[in-house]
Amino acid sequence: IGSVLGVKAVAYYSVPFNLVGNVQVLPGALGRALFPRLSNQTPGDAKDLATRAVRLIGVGMTLIIAPSILLVGPFLKVWVGADVAAHSTPVAHIILLGLWINSPAFVPYSLLQAQGRPDVVAKFHLFEIVPFVGLLWVMLDNFGITGAALAWSARVALDSGLLFWGSGIG
Repeated sequence: IGSVLGVKAVAYYSVPFNLVGNVQVLPGALGRALFPRLSNQTPGDAKDLATRAVRLIGVGMTLIIAPSILLVGPFLKVWVGADVAAHSTPVAHIILLGLWINSPAFVPYSLLQAQGRPDVVAKFHLFEIVPFVGLLWVMLDNFGITGAALAWSARVALDSGLLFWGSGIG
């Protein structure tokens, strides 16, 4: 972001990204907490548990993210001022939507690793690198920091889809 748009754009992007990123702690913690149970169950039982966990995360994150989308703009305005909020609020909205899409994917991520398939996760992440960098470059060039947020959200949406497909949860 800094090399394409300048240092000021980094601040406009990193403030909402770091703020919103803290919400990811919740689904990440649940995914890590499930790991021991997922690794000790049969594949069928593990998928059943994972499916219930995905539903729980989906509902929980909806209850957190929906009001966050409404409140992040006013919060940023009070916290960092109107100028930064004007640039950062659209970025926060897009990142929140990406986070909402990606949050349930912590479960298939944990399931794949717990069932002895960390290679699948690694292959998916390697597959995502080149398209993400290309998309990020194009989106930054055409849409600025909003484009960076869109590129990140597209990458995590792809990652979520791949993890659900690879784990067989659906």
